[in-house]
Amino acid sequence: MNNRYEKVRKISGLIAIALLTLVSGCKDRSVGVEGYCPIVESTSPSDGASDVQTDAMVTVTFEEEINPETFDQEAFSLTSPNGEVSGTISYNEETQTVNFTPDSPLATGTNYTGTVDNTVEDPLGNQMLEEYVWNFTTETPDPGTPIIVSTTPGNGDTGIALNTEVSADFNMMMDASTISESSFTLTDGNDNAVDGTVEYSDSTAVFTPAASLENGTTYTASITTDVTSDEGTAIEDNYTWSFTTVEAGLQAPIVDFTDPADGDTGVALSSNISATFTEATDPRDIEADLFNVTFTIEGGGQEVEGVITYDGLTAEFEPNEDLVPGTTYNATVTTSVKGESNEEDMEVYEWSFTTVDEGLQAPIVDFTDPADGETSVALNTNISATFTNATDPRDIEADLFTVDFTVEGGGEQVDGVVTYDGLTAEFEPNEDLAPGTTYNATVTTGVKGESNEEDMEVYEWSFTTASIEGLQAPVVDFTDPVNGETNVALDKTISATFTPDTDPRALELSLISVEFVITNQSNGETITGDVFYDVDNLMAYFDPDEELEEGVIYEGQIITSVKGDNNATDTEIYGDDEEWVFATNGLQAPIVDFTDPVNGETNVATDKTISATFTPDTDPRMLELSLISAEFVITNQSTGETITGNVFYDVDELMAYFDPDEDLEPGTTYEGRVITSVIGDNNASDTEIYGDDEEWTFTTQ
Repeated sequence: MNNRYEKVRKISGLIAIALLTLVSGCKDRSVGVEGYCPIVESTSPSDGASDVQTDAMVTVTFEEEINPETFDQEAFSLTSPNGEVSGTISYNEETQTVNFTPDSPLATGTNYTGTVDNTVEDPLGNQMLEEYVWNFTTETPDPGTPIIVSTTPGNGDTGIALNTEVSADFNMMMDASTISESSFTLTDGNDNAVDGTVEYSDSTAVFTPAASLENGTTYTASITTDVTSDEGTAIEDNYTWSFTTVEAGLQAPIVDFTDPADGDTGVALSSNISATFTEATDPRDIEADLFNVTFTIEGGGQEVEGVITYDGLTAEFEPNEDLVPGTTYNATVTTSVKGESNEEDMEVYEWSFTTVDEGLQAPIVDFTDPADGETSVALNTNISATFTNATDPRDIEADLFTVDFTVEGGGEQVDGVVTYDGLTAEFEPNEDLAPGTTYNATVTTGVKGESNEEDMEVYEWSFTTASIEGLQAPVVDFTDPVNGETNVALDKTISATFTPDTDPRALELSLISVEFVITNQSNGETITGDVFYDVDNLMAYFDPDEELEEGVIYEGQIITSVKGDNNATDTEIYGDDEEWVFATNGLQAPIVDFTDPVNGETNVATDKTISATFTPDTDPRMLELSLISAEFVITNQSTGETITGNVFYDVDELMAYFDPDEDLEPGTTYEGRVITSVIGDNNASDTEIYGDDEEWTFTTQ
């Protein structure tokens, strides 16, 4: 069989496996492909568990470490027939366990379903293969047994007002005579009892402190088993919960400026209304939910409904619907410290603005890029439409129009994102276009709030992408860094130059794919980054997302292929047949651990091959890849002459050998030194000299 064909076939198989790994991202235990995904090891309560206590914490333990940022409220849900349960999520890195603490006790005798979405990732970005779902049922107490179904404040609540009342709701009518200051208590962080009165009404017990609570203090409420129902049945266990009051010395935030500003006109109908507070406000106090912030937006006789979110010192109000054209809105932001009911402590800021007028015309397309009928369009092209000068770009900026792109080709609709720049709307596809394909594009424009189709403008055109017929994947001619290079800068942009026969249009039209696989040999991690091209010089550049690590050996491959061509034989891999490695600056020269002959040794054979063994922490690849230099300086003490010879290495044993060109002189004492350094590194401080501080001599027989 032709050796080249056999080799190509093997490469094809390896690429297929690599592609399978990239697609799956995880280990498929049936085929043994490396790379693991997060797997749920256990849950508490376990799947199918019954008689679960209503105040139980729900936990999910994984087989491996996960990225806790991917396990959020979107990735986890706990639901019952009554809806989704709200709560807080925390992660224990040591046990690889996520804890979900419900905001209030679970309902009794209820089936709950826990769901972990497959968006959860490990630190390497591998996602779960599928979502994890399990069920459990809470305890069903004896119908005559009283239980606490909710509390105010809830367990773990913070920023609680100093004048709060503490209450507990029961599932049945209770014996009021058993609910008193002795059976319902409140203590501070030092276990000191808080004075107060206890009242009971309509299945709710309320503890009212005699004085305001202290700022920034954690309090624990307790209801004992002395409490009984009307039938005389006690609660099964003492019930406790805790909460923390608001911190001391807070001032209500003061508005510094708003967007829109007071008196603004021509405000976009889709605008969010924001207020930024002065720097005297600590954004951490906003994040801790220690303030009340209310927006009141009124216009045209209607109050606007919406949602408030926070970002640093800015509170933003997002209306549920677009504002009305040509309308003046009066806005008010009122702020106060939670727990403070004195109106003198409130801050009120009022302003007004006016939305853009009606009577706009939908933009009309003047020209497009690509143009109608254009061919050989690049696969990574963005599609744009520029409107006539009759359109005011400020109206586009104010988001007064609807602009919809529809791009279809090869029976598929292209998904993407629309952005604006002046009079131009640009559609950026989420993925490269297919080669050799005719796309039909449509831009439909309208005025927001106008539903009449007669007021819409529709522009249609088509273009064809470049063909890959006969195109060959580029072959790498040389790289920077070159193979074996050392002292590479940590901020290095890595590049590959293709052979002169490469068609520059393959780069210009994005018809080829170039993948840099740069692996850190110390930890096996592949670095990430962006690839870009220099068409004129037939080059591809790889810009790492982060700086390279100091003193590390990297191994690289460059994989080139033609986009849309699934034939693996058309793929070129640089760094496969011949190794491509380089080392960053800071690589340390090996240190000699011991020599043969040892210092002071006598009766050394005249035909002795002299050796030096390096310390165990020496990276063997430095020897294997000839990244270091080891120089033996062996001097005849009687004549002062330095003998010549050849140096070679034993990678497995971490040894360097010096084979003299001629036999040593008999009965002669020799003085030796071994000088090691990193090739290409001119920093003398990185040179190691054995036999300098401590003498190394030996005598022949």
